[in-house]
Amino acid sequence: MVDNTGTISGYKAIANAATLGRVTNAGLISGTGFALDLSGTTGTVSNSGTIVGPTALRLNSGATLAGLVNQGTIIGNILNLSAHVLTLSGGAGLGTYTGANGGQATISSTLANVVLGGGQLVLNDRVDVSGHTLVNSGASVLLSSIVSVTGNYAQTDGTLVAGIGGASVGGAAAGQLVVSGAASLTGGTMAVAALAGTNLLAGDRYTLIAAGTLTASGLTASATGFTATLGTAPNGTATDLILTLVSDYVGGTLGTLTNSGTLSAATAVMITAAGSLGTLANTGTIIGDVVNASGNDLAITGGSGGTVGTLAGGTIRNSLSNLAFMAGDLSLGDAIDVTGHTVANKGATLILSRDVVLTGAFNQTAGTLVAGGHVLSVSDAATVSGGVVSAGVSAGGTYRVGDSVTLIHAGTGSRYGGATVTSGIEGLSATGVTQGGDLLAVAGNDYVGGGLDRLDVTGTLANTAGGATALYIAAGGALGTLANSGVIAGDIVNQSATILAISGGTDDAPGTLTGAAGRLGSITSRLADVRFIAGTLLLNDHLDVGTHGVVNSGATLLVNTAITITGSFSQTAGGLVIGVASASGYGSLVISGSASLTGGAVTLRPTGGGALAAGSYTIVSAGAGLTASNLVLTAAGYTVTSSTIASGGHTQLVLTLNTASTGTTGGPPGGGPPGGGTPGGGTSGGGTDSGSGPGSGGNGTGGTDTGTGNGGGTGGGVTTPGGPSTPTPPATVRYAAVGRAQGGRPWAPGPPWT
Repeated sequence: MVDNTGTISGYKAIANAATLGRVTNAGLISGTGFALDLSGTTGTVSNSGTIVGPTALRLNSGATLAGLVNQGTIIGNILNLSAHVLTLSGGAGLGTYTGANGGQATISSTLANVVLGGGQLVLNDRVDVSGHTLVNSGASVLLSSIVSVTGNYAQTDGTLVAGIGGASVGGAAAGQLVVSGAASLTGGTMAVAALAGTNLLAGDRYTLIAAGTLTASGLTASATGFTATLGTAPNGTATDLILTLVSDYVGGTLGTLTNSGTLSAATAVMITAAGSLGTLANTGTIIGDVVNASGNDLAITGGSGGTVGTLAGGTIRNSLSNLAFMAGDLSLGDAIDVTGHTVANKGATLILSRDVVLTGAFNQTAGTLVAGGHVLSVSDAATVSGGVVSAGVSAGGTYRVGDSVTLIHAGTGSRYGGATVTSGIEGLSATGVTQGGDLLAVAGNDYVGGGLDRLDVTGTLANTAGGATALYIAAGGALGTLANSGVIAGDIVNQSATILAISGGTDDAPGTLTGAAGRLGSITSRLADVRFIAGTLLLNDHLDVGTHGVVNSGATLLVNTAITITGSFSQTAGGLVIGVASASGYGSLVISGSASLTGGAVTLRPTGGGALAAGSYTIVSAGAGLTASNLVLTAAGYTVTSSTIASGGHTQLVLTLNTASTGTTGGPPGGGPPGGGTPGGGTSGGGTDSGSGPGSGGNGTGGTDTGTGNGGGTGGGVTTPGGPSTPTPPATVRYAAVGRAQGGRPWAPGPPWT
């Protein structure tokens, strides 16, 4: 038995020709020829120091050795000349088998197998087991260089660890096993570890084992700090065991790490404590943790031009430094841990794909945070001094003024004074409101993005965010009825192809359609008609229906100013009430397309302290033709006649008020009602009346009456009671009476005219 804690040296430092119980070395055994030269029977050699020599160990023919347990360093060749199995092991700490000056020595056993029995060991020696096998039955074997095996390799248990970081496929990994014969790995683990200062990128491939033939069934793969897959690939007549990286690993210094594909791993990106990454440029998808274990700040950028980088399925762990989103578009579904530090948005568009929990502080000076219906929950204070915070609500939802959604939920000391808050969808205005540490988006107008049977407005509907639109119906929305008995003070936009049906209030309390701050507003519905179906409405909005129509099918429309309609207009029922402030200031409809008034009433009524006066009023002007019939025409205290004229490329409906009497327009040509005086001399067919009673103008040309009654007249003419009269038509011709005036008594045939 030899126990050495000092130095044993010589040509043969220790030689045994008979029986030696054991050799324990915690010092130095150095041989200029052989450190250990063993014949006979030797127990276990245990080394925690250094054994060195040109041949560190020789087992002579017929010799037996219980085993070599090495948790120190053995430098030099190991030669087994016996037919007994040579068992080499490591210890609880790494035992190293290597050559002089870091080169490789040779382990030779051509008459028997070499077994790697257990413990942890570094193998930096060539192995020659020609005709036999190098067997790993339970050791953890680290390859830091290319180790050749002449013969076969078998692994039934234990771990083969290859250090990688060298050349990718086309060359060798830093740690590689090259087997001349067959390699059979039917158990245990194939592990890989990055060498110090190494950067490994997804897609990199390393050859771990190259063998004449290779079997790798039942093998478990393992990696530290990154994720990879194992597979086999032919290499000429040989077969290789290939490792392919599926995650990124930064163990050195790297300026920019670019991902444009998909990384999916438990830890998709790993920056070690010794690593340093300038920018993670992600235009693809990263699923899994992003870990920055260094003390260096991490910057992340996203996509552009419609490309959105994705961070999801894990946690961004950056608790030793700050994290900054610098630019680009990013979908964020990861939790973030920057405990004691800050996440800064300095110019990126961050789109939350779920509720995101941020441990640490948040600061936005530029860029956009899109909540997308989710909440950013910040454990410390949140500060937004610039950029946009968008609610990003669903375009298919329905929202009313005052509806709110929480965007950021944060701790004490949060400030949002520089935030520009938006809804994130076209047509819905929003304002930002703070409640404690929370930032909320509040709807500034009504928005219909889905199906809604009825929208009731009983008070005042206005845009509280300062916008012009009070009601917006999205392309995918559908509103059954807009029931307005209050005031809509803002524009109405219908982007859908569903008819916009509007009802009003009562005569005493009409619904009002007007612009913001009392200005003229607008109703836009280019893909569908606008229909006024019931109730009373003060119309102070221009209408744009494109190639469609505005239809009054039962409402009473109060019009006190010139209202333009881009499209067509028709009235089949209901009423059109024209407010008259003066002879030159009154309501009207100016229509780009055609107009058809075939039912209901048309009324002139004083408004704004004004009074009706006799004369002509152009109440409708249509650019593509106008028809009018079956209308009830009224103006308190006046006879109302109507006519259509052509002027400046438009057809106009003109109402004329006469003060003498009220009667019925549109009677038979030349026919006047009987009067109580002497019949006049009106010409048949010319619209002349006679007598002293109330009469009506016909459709013919005005004549001269000779009685004491009213003078005859036509569409635009002026009659003078009690004497001759000459009609005074408007500037153009083509008159036609189109309605019936209220008042007077029905016409009946009278005595023949003479």
